[in-house]
Amino acid sequence: MKARTINNALHRYLGYFFFGMTIVYSFSGLALNHIHDWDPSYIVLPKDISIDTEEDLTTLDEARVRSIFGHLMGKYDYKSHYYPDRTTLRIFTKGGTITVNTSTSKGVLERVIRKPFFFGVNFLHYNPIKYWTYFSDLYCFGLIVLAFTGLVVRKDRNGLSGMGGWLTLCGVLIPFIYIALIVDFSNY
Repeated sequence: MKARTINNALHRYLGYFFFGMTIVYSFSGLALNHIHDWDPSYIVLPKDISIDTEEDLTTLDEARVRSIFGHLMGKYDYKSHYYPDRTTLRIFTKGGTITVNTSTSKGVLERVIRKPFFFGVNFLHYNPIKYWTYFSDLYCFGLIVLAFTGLVVRKDRNGLSGMGGWLTLCGVLIPFIYIALIVDFSNY
């Protein structure tokens, strides 16, 4: 077989095999790039609440929190609570948070729901288990092979010696220009 035929077959079959991983990392990368604009993993549903109690809300233990706020927690079990300041009580449940102003007995119940697709791809992007890390490393190696085999797929004027070469040069220069402009190497 010719080297070009082997190169093209390797490029094609690796592209097919890693298609799913490319989609996973592309969507999670987009989500993480814009994490300051929106929460890619969760939907937060706030609801104003008012607690009808005569009890002092400034010194509650776990049992009293469960007793007073249990109806708001519903199926979402109590995890913990604390007082970030003298007039605020924060209660954490498995499905969200409850924040109450202890002087007015008013607050906000926030239910947190996982976004099915984005939570999943972001979870995989963080390499949650050892075996996923191995597959992810294989994917990274596969991307390196795809990048280099892709350079020589075409040998005509649109290949590396023509327009493809200029596009490759731009694609290499842009990250290095950003690194040179943004990264401070003076501390190393």
